[in-house]
Amino acid sequence: MDVLGGGSGCRALIWLTMSGAALAATEVGAEPVPGPSAYSARAYCVESGRLLYTEHHTEVWEGSRLVGQRVRYRAPGGGLLAEKEIDYTDGVLAPSFELVDRRDGYREGARQRGDEIELFSGRKAKAFKSKVSEAPPNAVLDAGFHRFVQQNLAALQQGERLTFAFGVPAEGRFFRFRVEKTEELEVGGEKAMGLQMEPANRFLRLLVSPIRLTYSLDGRLLEFEGISNINDERGKSYSARIVFDYPEPGERLASRTPKARHSAGGLAGSAQ
Repeated sequence: MDVLGGGSGCRALIWLTMSGAALAATEVGAEPVPGPSAYSARAYCVESGRLLYTEHHTEVWEGSRLVGQRVRYRAPGGGLLAEKEIDYTDGVLAPSFELVDRRDGYREGARQRGDEIELFSGRKAKAFKSKVSEAPPNAVLDAGFHRFVQQNLAALQQGERLTFAFGVPAEGRFFRFRVEKTEELEVGGEKAMGLQMEPANRFLRLLVSPIRLTYSLDGRLLEFEGISNINDERGKSYSARIVFDYPEPGERLASRTPKARHSAGGLAGSAQ
């Protein structure tokens, strides 16, 4: 995923589910809460329960400041399916990022350009498309949605419905979405809450299935259920339930990634 991130049409629907307008509750200047620098996730088919792929996340921190993240998506046998690089140096809510599918070369992402944001996507040079537009208020991009939830945990726990503007590279534009708490529950003995994301526009809600997420009360994404950002062999986006695995608290500092710089667009030849 990457509230806690298929084909361009399906992927657009995912990103549409993460958009919206101004948020009085958003702590735009707040720093993310330091967490594990390396964690993983397992994506299962919603219908059959079959393991589809695994995600391997590595975060880069400078002290208490998150500056970068790399995600590798691997088949059950270990083969590299895709990878994504995220650069948070211009902000954690609307980071620059690039996702590359190593099987067919599909690329999509966003780049910060001062007060503007470039959204791009495509498989070949002749089919590649890019659009630069002014960043809307409270813009959110890709994994910035996870940081958005973390910054608004208290409001969500109190039952507030929040909206924000989410960039969709495949469409070259931003859309309005909303997120709210749907239930309180326990996962592995700890208290958690269920969230639901869906388009703010009621007509789009008729076309786009909601995405369901489970968050711990301290801001860890535990589960995601909805359309994945990884394709199957036919080029269709998976419908997946993604379960996240984190290191024990005592292991986090030992695994903290050294200071480094990540730059979106730096995946051009980095497949391993």
